[in-house]
Amino acid sequence: DALVRLLRHRLAVVGCNYARRLHPTLPTAANVANDGRVTPVWTSKEDADAGKVEKVSNLGLGFCLVSMEALQDLDGSLFQLSLDDGGEGLIGEDAYFFGRLRSAGVDVWLDHALSWEIGHIGQSTHYLSNAVKPLEERKYVESVYAPSRLE
Repeated sequence: DALVRLLRHRLAVVGCNYARRLHPTLPTAANVANDGRVTPVWTSKEDADAGKVEKVSNLGLGFCLVSMEALQDLDGSLFQLSLDDGGEGLIGEDAYFFGRLRSAGVDVWLDHALSWEIGHIGQSTHYLSNAVKPLEERKYVESVYAPSRLE
């Protein structure tokens, strides 16, 4: 029923947050500040139970619904790898795509309830329920990955 649940939101772009395939894991959803700093967006059981739908800057495209209307004003390449403005960090295809959407004025939304139920399959299945860390560990993980400007 996941597709139906995303469709019910009637949003141009809505998707799920899921664990990246790395350890320690981080969520795929993130917000990008005006200065380019990327902050992971965590899905908590409380947000999931509340049915929270949150506006974010980026998602992973592994579980995302994008309407054709959201794409109609975008021309050129929608996906590419590129370097950030400082030339030090890599901007992945998903982050590039969502940046293009934001530049076109399209909002990106995250469904926390559905996010809590899905996993990211790799050598093992990664679940956000395994990724939720105490605040101190979250700060540590974010400080480790912040210099590389998370995709």
